[in-house]
Amino acid sequence: MYRIGELAEITNTSKRTIDYYTKIGLLECERSESNYRYYKQEAIADLKFIDQCKQTNMSLEQIKQRKVVLQATEINKEAMLAQTIDITNKMDFLTNEIEEIQSFFGKLDKSEQLKVVNNLKPHAMALMNALILLS
Repeated sequence: MYRIGELAEITNTSKRTIDYYTKIGLLECERSESNYRYYKQEAIADLKFIDQCKQTNMSLEQIKQRKVVLQATEINKEAMLAQTIDITNKMDFLTNEIEEIQSFFGKLDKSEQLKVVNNLKPHAMALMNALILLS
């Protein structure tokens, strides 16, 4: 179990942020008799998950919904539908971004083109595998 300061140091997250995530239900803690907050080992993974989701521009509410879906023992059809709609919107946005990149791609020299391709390749493969799994 970690106190808030220890968790903040381990995860490089401010105590204020951890406190806020706890208040809105993204993190769970236990209270001691002296009212200290103690966080389980899972809080480290939860903070990493939150950070990864934030890097994809997910709102805290969307992160909370996604966490509920991932932790559910039963299928929450509404949450799953909302998540798939969100993913579809992001894919549409990314498709437009890729089309913009393509219009400039030909203007790059070969080494710059290679950098772009190598940067996109792992993500493209992961996406393709996920789409194959879903279909």
